[in-house]
Amino acid sequence: MQGYQDLKIKSVETITLTPAIAENLLQKNNGNRKLQPATVNRYAKTMRSGNWRSTHQGIAIDESGNILDGQHRLEAVVKSGVTIITTLSIYKGNVKTLLIPLDRGKNRT
Repeated sequence: MQGYQDLKIKSVETITLTPAIAENLLQKNNGNRKLQPATVNRYAKTMRSGNWRSTHQGIAIDESGNILDGQHRLEAVVKSGVTIITTLSIYKGNVKTLLIPLDRGKNRT
């Protein structure tokens, strides 16, 4: 795939994401789409009810800690006060190329 040769996965790990960790990660939430409060509320309600399930969509950040994917999940963890298990992927290299195919349900700018 053209443009992806500079993108490398530095690490992927399963983490216990507490509200404090989520809040810390959100401090580097630069350049993401506008936060959708309804989505955060829906995720938080699911988390509080104990029905949240981890999927392949965890949290993705670059080496500097900037959020690439997962801002709504992070906000929901903070809002709900619930700790979840998820994956944390850290990317190095030209991370702007990662945003091309990511989560195309809502346009990224």
